[in-house]
Amino acid sequence: MNEKQCPYCGSPLPGDASFCPHCAKSINTRTEAKTPKRIPAAAIRTALVALAAGCIAGAAFLSSRPKTYSGLSEVLYTDADGTYQFVLNMSSDPYQTMPEVTQNVGDEERYRFPLRLHITHKDSGADAGGTFLQKVVSVESQVMQSSDVIVEDMAESMMAEQTEAENAATSDAQKSYEVYPVQASTPEPMDFAPDAALVSLIDYNRYSPADTQIVLTLHMENKDTIELKTDLHLTPILTYNYNAETDDLSDTAALQSLIDRIADEIDPRHIVNITLPAVTYTEPLVLHDRAFNLTGSEENGKRTTFTAGIQMQRQSNYWISYLKNMDFNGTRDSIGVSTSGRTWVQECSFTGWKTAVLAFGDTWVNTTDCSFTGNGTGLHFNASSTYVNDTHFTGNLFQDNETAVLLESVPSDVTLDFSDTSFVKNATDIANPTQHSVDISNAIFQ
Repeated sequence: MNEKQCPYCGSPLPGDASFCPHCAKSINTRTEAKTPKRIPAAAIRTALVALAAGCIAGAAFLSSRPKTYSGLSEVLYTDADGTYQFVLNMSSDPYQTMPEVTQNVGDEERYRFPLRLHITHKDSGADAGGTFLQKVVSVESQVMQSSDVIVEDMAESMMAEQTEAENAATSDAQKSYEVYPVQASTPEPMDFAPDAALVSLIDYNRYSPADTQIVLTLHMENKDTIELKTDLHLTPILTYNYNAETDDLSDTAALQSLIDRIADEIDPRHIVNITLPAVTYTEPLVLHDRAFNLTGSEENGKRTTFTAGIQMQRQSNYWISYLKNMDFNGTRDSIGVSTSGRTWVQECSFTGWKTAVLAFGDTWVNTTDCSFTGNGTGLHFNASSTYVNDTHFTGNLFQDNETAVLLESVPSDVTLDFSDTSFVKNATDIANPTQHSVDISNAIFQ
């Protein structure tokens, strides 16, 4: 084993010696400390200026890059000319956002609604569509929807439900179906919607995907992109048809039993049509909880007739009950049709009632092409509602009534149109204590 020796005098050294005990010299290796170099202040300032300039240039580059602005029904966009509000909806109201649009779909071959794009100045609320579109290079509508397999499964399930419905027949049970994709036309200005900058027409039917997203995209001259989206939900509506061949409709009790069963078993969104035989119903009939469409018939000179009237209790304000082609022959102490649900009476006759048709509560009623003869009051409007079926009260005959039309309370401020309606020998043609707007310019008074 080699012993440690002093590098200066050669004397043996202890293992942990830091100096020689013989010559007293240090045997540790030392490194001379160097004086640090100083960076000139001018160089530091130059570097900081260069860094700041680089950050500013980077920020300017990032801020000038094209951006995408995306929102569900609404987007705010700001440029050198101000801040703009974009709203996508079905309404003429430029501020009503519609992140979801729900449509009920019957058995028509095709349905359509306009999807409107409104552009306004955020601060003033002024229409900015015309000026802003000058900055737009192109615009498009896209439909994002379910796969065809999902659509086919939905259609098959719907048809199975219809087939299994007890005593219910509908044309859909015999009709083949095809998957029909939701379609959106290229957005453009349209005359019927002057409030909107652009309109895209959305087409669909009951075999379209139930859940779809529609995306309207504007591509700007400055390369920015503005996307507005809305979700479309489609609910297929089934049509149930009943008649004397499928059910007992021979008297009021049998008809009421069918009405009660339908109200209990069939979703109120679905359509129910009942064709009545040419018999006379002598007890009051009550329609409740949903809309019903009753159509009378004629056979061997007889028509479907009600002598104790129909009471229509309130149903959802989204639906209208239709009464068509029936006679109502009553007594002066009762009411022919009393309704607190939206109703349209067509081609019916009313004779000898205290009140032939009474609308009360939160509802709206229309009468067209009907005759009112020898009643205390023909049509009595005493209702309030935000829903209006239609403004037409046309083609009616009011003859020999004490009061033909009594407008005690009429919802909304729409003008009631009595074109082609005849008022003949009534004690009072129109009693209008609230001075509701009526158009009688094309009515006939005798």
